[in-house]
Amino acid sequence: ASLKKLKTFHFHENHLFDLPRKLFGQNKRIEDINLAENNLSEWPSNPHVFEDLETLNLAGNKISLITSDFTANMLNLQVLNMSHNLIGHMTDGKITYEDFTFLAESVVVDFSFNEIKTLDLSNATAARLDRLNQIQGSQNPRPGCQLDLTGNPLTCDCWATELKQKVEGTLTNSFKHLFTLSSHKLRCAAASNHPDVAGKLVQEVEYRALTCPIHGA
Repeated sequence: ASLKKLKTFHFHENHLFDLPRKLFGQNKRIEDINLAENNLSEWPSNPHVFEDLETLNLAGNKISLITSDFTANMLNLQVLNMSHNLIGHMTDGKITYEDFTFLAESVVVDFSFNEIKTLDLSNATAARLDRLNQIQGSQNPRPGCQLDLTGNPLTCDCWATELKQKVEGTLTNSFKHLFTLSSHKLRCAAASNHPDVAGKLVQEVEYRALTCPIHGA
Protein backbone atom coordinates (compact mmCIF):
# COMPACT_ATOMS: atom_id res chain seq x y z
CA ALA A 1 0.00 0.00 0.00
CA SER A 2 1.19 3.51 -0.78
CA LEU A 3 2.02 5.83 2.09
CA LYS A 4 2.36 8.95 -0.05
CA LYS A 5 -0.47 10.66 1.81
CA LEU A 6 0.86 9.84 5.29
CA LYS A 7 0.91 12.97 7.46
CA THR A 8 1.77 11.58 10.92
CA PHE A 9 4.52 9.11 11.80
CA HIS A 10 4.82 8.16 15.48
CA PHE A 11 7.37 5.49 16.36
CA HIS A 12 8.56 6.73 19.75
CA GLU A 13 9.84 4.30 22.39
CA ASN A 14 10.49 1.45 19.96
CA HIS A 15 14.19 0.66 20.56
CA LEU A 16 15.08 1.74 17.00
CA PHE A 17 18.80 1.93 16.28
CA ASP A 18 18.76 3.19 12.69
CA LEU A 19 16.40 4.26 9.93
CA PRO A 20 16.47 3.39 6.23
CA ARG A 21 17.93 6.24 4.21
CA LYS A 22 14.83 6.58 2.01
CA LEU A 23 12.28 5.90 4.74
CA PHE A 24 10.40 9.12 4.03
CA GLY A 25 11.26 9.29 0.34
CA GLN A 26 7.64 8.97 -0.78
CA ASN A 27 6.10 10.97 2.04
CA LYS A 28 6.19 14.43 0.52
CA ARG A 29 3.33 15.72 2.68
CA ILE A 30 4.26 14.37 6.08
CA GLU A 31 3.70 16.95 8.83
CA ASP A 32 4.57 15.29 12.14
CA ILE A 33 7.37 12.82 12.94
CA ASN A 34 7.89 11.50 16.47
CA LEU A 35 10.88 9.20 16.98
CA ALA A 36 11.59 10.17 20.57
CA GLU A 37 13.07 7.76 23.10
CA ASN A 38 14.81 5.40 20.70
CA ASN A 39 18.51 4.64 20.16
CA LEU A 40 19.08 6.57 16.96
CA SER A 41 22.61 7.89 16.47
CA GLU A 42 21.90 9.80 13.27
CA TRP A 43 19.15 11.13 11.07
CA PRO A 44 19.09 9.44 7.65
CA SER A 45 20.37 11.64 4.87
CA ASN A 46 17.35 12.26 2.66
CA PRO A 47 17.73 13.20 -1.01
CA HIS A 48 14.47 15.16 -0.94
CA VAL A 49 13.11 18.10 1.01
CA PHE A 50 10.27 17.97 3.51
CA GLU A 51 7.81 20.52 2.20
CA ASP A 52 5.17 20.28 4.95
CA LEU A 53 6.99 18.85 7.97
CA GLU A 54 6.15 21.03 10.97
CA THR A 55 7.18 18.96 14.00
CA LEU A 56 10.18 16.65 14.37
CA ASN A 57 10.65 15.05 17.78
CA LEU A 58 13.96 13.21 18.22
CA ALA A 59 14.28 13.71 21.97
CA GLY A 60 15.95 10.99 23.98
CA ASN A 61 18.16 9.51 21.27
CA LYS A 62 21.93 9.45 20.70
CA ILE A 63 22.32 11.96 17.88
CA SER A 64 25.56 13.92 18.09
CA LEU A 65 25.63 16.09 14.95
CA ILE A 66 23.30 18.63 13.37
CA THR A 67 23.48 18.18 9.61
CA SER A 68 22.09 20.23 6.74
CA ASP A 69 19.23 17.72 6.51
CA PHE A 70 17.76 19.54 9.51
CA THR A 71 18.59 23.12 8.63
CA ALA A 72 18.13 23.17 4.84
CA ASN A 73 15.75 20.35 3.90
CA MET A 74 12.77 21.13 6.12
CA LEU A 75 11.06 24.10 4.55
CA ASN A 76 8.20 24.62 7.01
CA LEU A 77 9.63 23.24 10.22
CA GLN A 78 8.14 24.80 13.35
CA VAL A 79 9.40 22.60 16.18
CA LEU A 80 12.63 20.59 16.41
CA ASN A 81 13.01 18.69 19.68
CA MET A 82 16.48 17.20 20.12
CA SER A 83 16.67 17.37 23.89
CA HIS A 84 18.51 14.61 25.75
CA ASN A 85 20.78 13.63 22.87
CA LEU A 86 24.57 13.83 22.43
CA ILE A 87 24.87 17.08 20.49
CA GLY A 88 28.39 18.38 20.98
CA HIS A 89 29.92 14.97 21.60
CA MET A 90 31.70 14.89 18.22
CA THR A 91 32.71 18.57 18.18
CA ASP A 92 34.38 18.90 21.58
CA GLY A 93 31.19 20.44 22.90
CA LYS A 94 31.13 23.32 20.41
CA ILE A 95 28.21 24.43 18.23
CA THR A 96 27.96 27.41 15.89
CA TYR A 97 25.17 29.38 14.24
CA GLU A 98 25.12 26.90 11.34
CA ASP A 99 23.65 24.35 13.74
CA PHE A 100 20.51 26.39 14.39
CA THR A 101 20.09 28.53 11.27
CA PHE A 102 17.09 27.24 9.36
CA LEU A 103 15.39 28.02 6.07
CA ALA A 104 12.08 27.94 7.91
CA GLU A 105 11.08 30.96 9.98
CA SER A 106 11.03 31.13 13.78
CA VAL A 107 11.69 27.48 14.51
CA VAL A 108 11.44 26.41 18.16
CA VAL A 109 14.63 24.40 18.76
CA ASP A 110 15.17 22.33 21.88
CA PHE A 111 18.84 21.44 22.43
CA SER A 112 18.44 21.09 26.19
CA PHE A 113 20.33 18.41 28.10
CA ASN A 114 22.93 17.58 25.48
CA GLU A 115 26.73 17.82 25.63
CA ILE A 116 27.05 21.42 24.49
CA LYS A 117 29.88 23.25 26.22
CA THR A 118 30.45 26.25 23.95
CA LEU A 119 28.19 28.33 21.71
CA ASP A 120 30.41 30.31 19.35
CA LEU A 121 28.98 33.83 19.20
CA SER A 122 32.36 35.50 18.80
CA ASN A 123 32.88 38.65 16.80
CA ALA A 124 35.10 36.74 14.35
CA THR A 125 32.31 34.26 13.62
CA ALA A 126 29.78 37.10 13.41
CA ALA A 127 32.01 38.80 10.82
CA ARG A 128 32.03 35.57 8.79
CA LEU A 129 28.23 35.56 8.91
CA ASP A 130 28.17 39.21 7.79
CA ARG A 131 30.36 38.39 4.79
CA LEU A 132 28.07 35.50 3.86
CA ASN A 133 25.04 37.76 4.08
CA GLN A 134 26.74 40.31 1.83
CA ILE A 135 27.46 37.64 -0.77
CA GLN A 136 23.84 36.54 -0.64
CA GLY A 137 22.67 40.14 -0.79
CA SER A 138 20.70 40.01 2.43
CA GLN A 139 20.99 41.47 5.90
CA ASN A 140 19.36 38.43 7.48
CA PRO A 141 18.59 35.73 4.90
CA ARG A 142 17.25 33.21 7.36
CA PRO A 143 14.90 34.34 10.15
CA GLY A 144 16.02 33.33 13.60
CA CYS A 145 14.88 30.57 15.93
CA GLN A 146 14.01 30.22 19.60
CA LEU A 147 16.77 28.15 21.18
CA ASP A 148 16.69 26.13 24.41
CA LEU A 149 20.15 25.35 25.85
CA THR A 150 19.20 24.55 29.44
CA GLY A 151 20.82 21.58 31.12
CA ASN A 152 24.00 21.63 29.03
CA PRO A 153 27.46 21.42 30.67
CA LEU A 154 28.54 24.92 29.64
CA THR A 155 32.17 25.91 29.87
CA CYS A 156 32.36 29.39 31.38
CA ASP A 157 35.59 30.72 29.94
CA CYS A 158 36.40 33.53 27.52
CA TRP A 159 34.26 31.88 24.83
CA ALA A 160 31.21 32.38 27.05
CA THR A 161 31.55 36.18 27.06
CA GLU A 162 29.16 36.70 24.14
CA LEU A 163 26.74 34.12 25.54
CA LYS A 164 26.58 36.10 28.77
CA GLN A 165 25.96 39.25 26.73
CA LYS A 166 23.20 37.43 24.85
CA VAL A 167 21.56 36.40 28.13
CA GLU A 168 21.80 39.96 29.45
CA GLY A 169 20.62 41.59 26.22
CA THR A 170 23.84 43.52 25.64
CA LEU A 171 25.23 41.59 22.66
CA THR A 172 25.91 43.96 19.75
CA ASN A 173 27.18 41.76 16.91
CA SER A 174 25.08 39.99 14.27
CA PHE A 175 23.90 37.32 16.68
CA LYS A 176 21.87 39.89 18.58
CA HIS A 177 18.82 39.25 16.40
CA LEU A 178 19.66 35.89 14.82
CA PHE A 179 18.01 33.89 17.61
CA THR A 180 16.38 34.20 21.01
CA LEU A 181 16.96 32.11 24.10
CA SER A 182 13.85 30.38 25.43
CA SER A 183 15.40 30.35 28.92
CA HIS A 184 18.14 32.40 30.55
CA LYS A 185 18.74 29.75 33.21
CA LEU A 186 22.00 28.58 31.69
CA ARG A 187 24.43 27.17 34.17
CA CYS A 188 28.21 26.72 34.17
CA ALA A 189 29.04 23.04 34.50
CA ALA A 190 29.93 22.15 38.07
CA ALA A 191 32.55 19.54 37.25
CA SER A 192 34.59 21.16 34.48
CA ASN A 193 34.85 24.83 35.45
CA HIS A 194 36.99 26.83 37.86
CA PRO A 195 35.53 26.76 41.38
CA ASP A 196 34.81 30.48 41.14
CA VAL A 197 32.20 29.89 38.41
CA ALA A 198 31.31 26.20 38.73
CA GLY A 199 27.58 25.66 39.13
CA LYS A 200 26.68 29.34 38.76
CA LEU A 201 24.15 30.76 36.35
CA VAL A 202 25.84 32.49 33.42
CA GLN A 203 24.35 35.87 34.33
CA GLU A 204 25.74 35.53 37.88
CA VAL A 205 29.33 35.15 36.68
CA GLU A 206 31.43 38.31 36.45
CA TYR A 207 33.00 39.06 33.09
CA ARG A 208 36.47 39.14 34.61
CA ALA A 209 36.00 35.48 35.60
CA LEU A 210 35.44 34.42 31.99
CA THR A 211 39.06 33.78 31.10
CA CYS A 212 40.98 31.33 28.94
CA PRO A 213 44.48 29.98 29.69
CA ILE A 214 47.29 31.61 27.74
CA HIS A 215 49.12 28.88 25.85
CA GLY A 216 52.83 28.89 26.45
CA ALA A 217 52.55 31.10 29.49
